[in-house]
Amino acid sequence: MNLRGILATGLVLLWMASLTRHASGNETFENSLRMKLVRIQAGTFGMGSPPNEPGRRPDETLHRVKITRNYDLGQFEVTRGQFRTFVEATGYLTESERNKSGGYGVKLPGYILDGLDPKYSWRSTGFEQTDRHPVVNVSWNDATAFCEWLSKKKLAVYRLPTEAEWEYACRAGSTSTYPFGESREQLVRFGNVVDADAHAVFPDRIALKESDGHILTAPVGSYQANAWGLHDMQGNVWEWCSDWFAPHGAEDQVDPRGPAEPQSAGRAIKGGDWYHDWSFARPAQRFPIPPALVRRHAGFRVVRELPQ
Repeated sequence: MNLRGILATGLVLLWMASLTRHASGNETFENSLRMKLVRIQAGTFGMGSPPNEPGRRPDETLHRVKITRNYDLGQFEVTRGQFRTFVEATGYLTESERNKSGGYGVKLPGYILDGLDPKYSWRSTGFEQTDRHPVVNVSWNDATAFCEWLSKKKLAVYRLPTEAEWEYACRAGSTSTYPFGESREQLVRFGNVVDADAHAVFPDRIALKESDGHILTAPVGSYQANAWGLHDMQGNVWEWCSDWFAPHGAEDQVDPRGPAEPQSAGRAIKGGDWYHDWSFARPAQRFPIPPALVRRHAGFRVVRELPQ
């Protein structure tokens, strides 16, 4: 066996040694950045929503999607600590830091939404964020730069999930409005959305009746995982996907990756967040956001492609 073969065998053995099995039955892997990923098995699902789903948008046309390859998806949203490791290793400045426009924050006390302002960035949001909180105030371009760095560091392909990969993993085999069923009030167990406590400080927001324990961002993994062992797929922060945004069609699709050229001004973003209500946390929910834009409630998680 030549040197290339020996190295490849060593990498495979190291990979196998670091695999564990989640209670859901899905294998999990932890890389040297302590990022945990969950093995998602290929399959077919209904993407989008039926016409009678509460909170539905007209661009969510229900259609059949086939995912043909297994992939690993971040068990959690990328944290501020993990993003800091990237910044310290590369000297990277986020777009809003480079152009000095800054990001968005929250003034405390009072929970006053504030920005754009150079004093806000992924480093500082005006509210408490530890290294276990999801990174925010990062653009699609910033998230992609993180993935490119991680790919070179790990000698593997890391990237943002496609919208189909994200929704397939979020649904985790379910066909209901939410992965856990139809009751929106159960969201307090699974995600950080506008709840009774948040409604007290954001009275214009539509809220759940119960409390999920957090008004602003929550440390990743604070809520119950879905059936495939993924946390925070509902709420906490919106998550960037790789696709350019376009309305769904009704035709069947195989491994869709969105339009080759932009049909709108934005990339797809999914999952809902701490500032929006239950309808935004549906797996089918989707929005276009310009790739250079930052938000106080938007972050990302990563996909690791598996060798064919």
